[in-house]
Amino acid sequence: MNQKSKFLLIALVAISIASVGIISITTDNAETYNEKTINDGGYTLVHDLYLTTDLEEIRDLSQDIVKGTIVSKTAILEYRDTEGNFLDADSKNIAVTEPYTVYELSTEKSVKSKDNQYKDLYTFKVFGGEINGNKMITDVPEFKEGDKVVVILTEAFDGKHQELVSGGFGIYKIEDGNALGRENNMTEKELLETLTQ
Repeated sequence: MNQKSKFLLIALVAISIASVGIISITTDNAETYNEKTINDGGYTLVHDLYLTTDLEEIRDLSQDIVKGTIVSKTAILEYRDTEGNFLDADSKNIAVTEPYTVYELSTEKSVKSKDNQYKDLYTFKVFGGEINGNKMITDVPEFKEGDKVVVILTEAFDGKHQELVSGGFGIYKIEDGNALGRENNMTEKELLETLTQ
């Protein structure tokens, strides 16, 4: 393994731990890491990190569950030091630079809300995205403005955003009355019934 690959692997592990905090995972399907080469000249390491694939467990881990429409999508970079602390872009101690995509979601229906504080607009980030022609592809599919989705959210480690519970397993695209998930597809009605129990 060359020096660049070692650095990327160490950075990925640090990112993964930092994004979910220090956790004790007890499920059989707790973690999956995949390495792949991307041929677009961008990043070369792809990862999947999830706590669980079970929809009821994902629901129980969430703070907010919202159905709505994606109204904006913005690529950002976050910077960290060697200990995983967040830094400003002009800091001299940057060890890891992480690409994220921040989505804004206009609320159609709130299924669950932390402290019953329902909002008209939710903002959440997902790991990966495209910055300056470099693309990081992760387990979460890309969405565009106008897409209807159900998101299962929790507070992100940075304290500023929310993020999906269990990565790509915490979002469903709604099309023609169906909820299309990473592995599970069902009707929208079935999904919302499961999430409200």
